[in-house]
Amino acid sequence: IMYSPEYPLPEYLKFEELTPFMKLEEVKKLHPDEWVLVEVLDTDTYNRPKEVRLIAYSRNRDDIYDRLKDTEGVDTFQFFTGGIPKKGYAAIFYV
Repeated sequence: IMYSPEYPLPEYLKFEELTPFMKLEEVKKLHPDEWVLVEVLDTDTYNRPKEVRLIAYSRNRDDIYDRLKDTEGVDTFQFFTGGIPKKGYAAIFYV
């Protein structure tokens, strides 16, 4: 999906700051160890996000969930950019 003057943003995409299209790997490098919410613009043959637009990022996952409420009708992907805990460590998530 491309947005330009000929193809304007849909009304449901009213984010405060729209970022340029980025590769998913770029987002991971720019926001290490953070929760990220992106709009999926292009996928690979396995339907994995390839090109995205950054919507929100935070060290707190709840911030991402709050922002997710504003993205109804948008193909989104949320993920943590940090690594898997080292052997002997555990991660606990609460809802």
